[in-house]
Amino acid sequence: MESKIEVRDLRAVLEVAEHGSFARAAEALWISRASMSEYVKRVEEALGVRLFDRTTRAVRLTPAGRTFVDHATRVLADLDGMQDAVQAAGALTRGRVRLGLPAGVVNQRIWQAISVFHRDHPAVELEFTETTVDDLVRAIQKGDLDLSVVSWPVGAPPARVAVAELDTEPTTVAVAPDHPLAGRTVAASELQEIPLVTFTEGIVLRTIAEEFCRRADLSPTIALRSSVDETVVGLVRTQVGYTITTQHRAREAGLAVVTTDVAPLDRVRGLAWSRRGPLDPVAGLLRDRISSGFRHELE
Repeated sequence: MESKIEVRDLRAVLEVAEHGSFARAAEALWISRASMSEYVKRVEEALGVRLFDRTTRAVRLTPAGRTFVDHATRVLADLDGMQDAVQAAGALTRGRVRLGLPAGVVNQRIWQAISVFHRDHPAVELEFTETTVDDLVRAIQKGDLDLSVVSWPVGAPPARVAVAELDTEPTTVAVAPDHPLAGRTVAASELQEIPLVTFTEGIVLRTIAEEFCRRADLSPTIALRSSVDETVVGLVRTQVGYTITTQHRAREAGLAVVTTDVAPLDRVRGLAWSRRGPLDPVAGLLRDRISSGFRHELE
């Protein structure tokens, strides 16, 4: 019957080569001297060569033995690396990700990526937090969230967190479809007498609206501050005032675009996570899954 070399045989040979003694090698592996000799003998018989020159004073590698040790060292290193990689991959099949989702920023591509992630990793618990971008960024800084969808005015990403851009959304001045300014191109100064319907602090479209008014030298009357997009849209539809929103949302809500000589800043959508230490591997997998839905590779 043909002898087979086992992993324990490889380790036995390496220990004898390192210690120069069967007895000391056996002690290192916590086995008997007889077992150690049997393991080495099995390798020699399988290969048909002697690996060691044995004398009463020393045990030395033969040329064939040195070649065997070089290859066995690489084989065991590869085996250990394979085990680590498989165990790391297995760890990604379970765990928990605390994900922030700001209202009005999460689109269908993000929901689709989350759905696919959940399908592929059903044992991973997803815990959602829904609030403003400012609150979500603070939660990341405190360690209360692993990852969050975020947004920011172009050129002004959130500070003190790591971010990756997903896409950029053009914004616009929007009014009711039957408003006198609907579809027109006007000077921003013409908005001075029209109330602004906007969002509460912490919502990026509010920041963009404030920056627009500053650059257009407007001091608007605020008709409403709301955290609910439908409330803002509803009041604009009834000609209470104008708002600053994304072009996509304006079309979706049936609002009319007003082109002004001062354009509002675009809104960037992205992902954020803590700069304090490496991102949890499971959260990193979700981050990459969401990013891949936007055809964007993270650095």
